[in-house]
Order: sequence, then C-alpha cells, then structure tokens
Amino acid sequence: SQEIFFIFASQKKKQFPFILGLMADIGQTIVSNASIWNLGQMKPDAILLAGDLSYSDGWPFRWDTFARLIEPLASIYPILHVGGNHELGSSENWIHYLERW
Repeated sequence: SQEIFFIFASQKKKQFPFILGLMADIGQTIVSNASIWNLGQMKPDAILLAGDLSYSDGWPFRWDTFARLIEPLASIYPILHVGGNHELGSSENWIHYLERW
C-alpha cells in the first residue's frame, strides 16, 4: 500500500486561524461521500474523525471500501481518528480498526 507523509500545520508557518475539520458517524453512503467532499472544500489544517468510521458492523471488506472512500481526503490532510461503539460492537472488537488504522 502507498504511504503518504505530511508536514503538520505548525511547521508550515501558518499559525492562525487553525482550521480543524470534524466528522463522526461517517458510514458509506451518498451522504457520506458528500460530507467528505464538503470537508475537503474547507481546506482544513487537520481532521478529527470522531468514531463510528466505516459502519462495517462485522463485514471486514467494508473497512477496505471505507478506506477508498476517505482516501481522497486522507491523502491530502493529516487525520486523527478515534474509535466509537461501531468499532467495538457487531463482533468488530477493534480487530479491523486496529489492523487498518
């Protein structure tokens, strides 16, 4: 897989305003795609994905389709991600989250 590296905002000489994008409960729908696109249009300095990322709910391949969905954003902006209850429940038990993120 491809590795992508970033220079974080504090090293780019831009100090203020610092734009932090925030998304949660993303899933994999048409609305998810629109939300990801709109967040990219904001040109954030960094993004926080605050849990319930892929909504894979026990289907491991859905983590891969989520990665393809988020890749246009993740290849440009640094992303901090945290898990939510969907990364734990439905037999997920953090397994696929930890393997991929």
